[in-house]
Amino acid sequence: MNTKTGSVIGVKKKEAETATANAVREIIRGLREWDGELFGPIRKEDAVSMLTRELEEALSV
Repeated sequence: MNTKTGSVIGVKKKEAETATANAVREIIRGLREWDGELFGPIRKEDAVSMLTRELEEALSV
């Protein structure tokens, strides 16, 4: 679904899985490069570890 236009397009399952996996990998990369200024009392290392673990688990489903 295109959130800007509200249109729905058909894609093959493999294409959707590949695009999703690539997006999750980009999020993981961004988390590892994050400067740690958003989560207040949570240390960067703890937040990145927790979120990365959750995303990696989502990739393996």
